[in-house]
Amino acid sequence: MTRDYAPTPVPTERSDGAFARVLDFLREDDRQVIDQLLTIPNAVSIASYKAVRYGTRHMGTPEGLQAIIYGRLGDLADGGLARLLDQSTQAGAMIDATLDKVAIAHIMGKAWTCRAAPRDQIATIAATHGINFIATTLAAYRQPHATWRPERAGKYGMALDNLCLLLHIAGYTAEQMLERGDMRQFTPKQLAHASDALHSLGTFAFHAGRPFSVVGSSSYIERAFSGSDASGILGSLGKIAALATACGIPRVIGGVVLRSDESQDSRPPIWRR
Repeated sequence: MTRDYAPTPVPTERSDGAFARVLDFLREDDRQVIDQLLTIPNAVSIASYKAVRYGTRHMGTPEGLQAIIYGRLGDLADGGLARLLDQSTQAGAMIDATLDKVAIAHIMGKAWTCRAAPRDQIATIAATHGINFIATTLAAYRQPHATWRPERAGKYGMALDNLCLLLHIAGYTAEQMLERGDMRQFTPKQLAHASDALHSLGTFAFHAGRPFSVVGSSSYIERAFSGSDASGILGSLGKIAALATACGIPRVIGGVVLRSDESQDSRPPIWRR
């Protein structure tokens, strides 16, 4: 008894290559997601995050400071680059927002550990960014078509928060160079004056950013609870929380922790002497 076997189909070559043949098995929605992810602005966002990670591991050195500055500048540039290349997508906005929050969390965590910046200011900035991220995530969950793009006031607030941290970290770098004797082309007096000036400018940028942070956080909260039956009450509570954050509740907590730590360490950081 014989069996009939169907002839084995001979694969046909296609001019568009193996990668395109793989994409043929994907649904159209999947291909759209891949197209949104594989963009130049997203690559810039990822590279910027990696630069920040390198910089935080080497905080207190000129090389670490340069890496953090490059990383934060890259994060500021990726949005404009996306608009310039017409590659603005919802997925890209989500990646940008997420990596931005993770990167600044690394910076604040390392700055807190090293005492590179006043801890009351770090606590306030951390609380503000936490509120914004939770509100944005909640808005995207409740309203799938809601945008991840930040409000204009939120952008200004985040820019000043970044400037605050960068100036304090630059001042901390000058302190560390002075303590290690790594003068390079500077004199000890120049490094000491630079450290004081940079920390003062960092504190000024922190206070200048508070009004923008309140307006930005309020907008994020309104967007998160838009359409809810209790949107008015929840929005008001959120605004109160944003205002309390900007007015200094986290700063009080950070200050208490800082004074507690300094009571165990008789040598305070240079910028507090």
